[in-house]
Amino acid sequence: MNTYRKRYTGVLSSEEEVRRSFNGMLPAVLDTPTCDTLDIDPVLITPAPAVRADQTAVRDGVVLDKLGNWVYGWRVEPKTPAQIAADRAAREAAARDEAKRLREDAVGGIKVTTAAGHTFDGDEISQGRMARAIIALQASNKTSSVVWVLADNSVIDATAAELTEALALAGAAQAALWVIE
Repeated sequence: MNTYRKRYTGVLSSEEEVRRSFNGMLPAVLDTPTCDTLDIDPVLITPAPAVRADQTAVRDGVVLDKLGNWVYGWRVEPKTPAQIAADRAAREAAARDEAKRLREDAVGGIKVTTAAGHTFDGDEISQGRMARAIIALQASNKTSSVVWVLADNSVIDATAAELTEALALAGAAQAALWVIE
């Protein structure tokens, strides 16, 4: 939202306040001729100055810049203990979120190789599929294996024993990745 400074009083007003105070129609953009008619000047937004980690920049009124434009002024203050603690907490939360994202990627890439030399995908979805297949195979009297697509997209007939081995290996690999220090 744009801010304007009344030329003779120095009072700051939002564009909405300027429009409400004017009895009539104003153009969509408050250009220089319109500002001159209303005796206002736009206040330009300026970037905050660079500060050290233990400092903060705070807007401090408006000032004239070298070009004669009204701009927000800034002052540099030491951060309060609460601000320092909030910054630390934000950095720690961001680091934890990044660690969780990296862990998720690592878990998604788990591949395990059984004693038979078959390499299985070991991500969480694959582990769930293995567990369901093991349960179904153990409950079935008619089937001793299930068609399984391996990590390299080759197809095998996987037994409950081999799926159990692959599931145990994948679970161990995931457990090794799970704790974030």
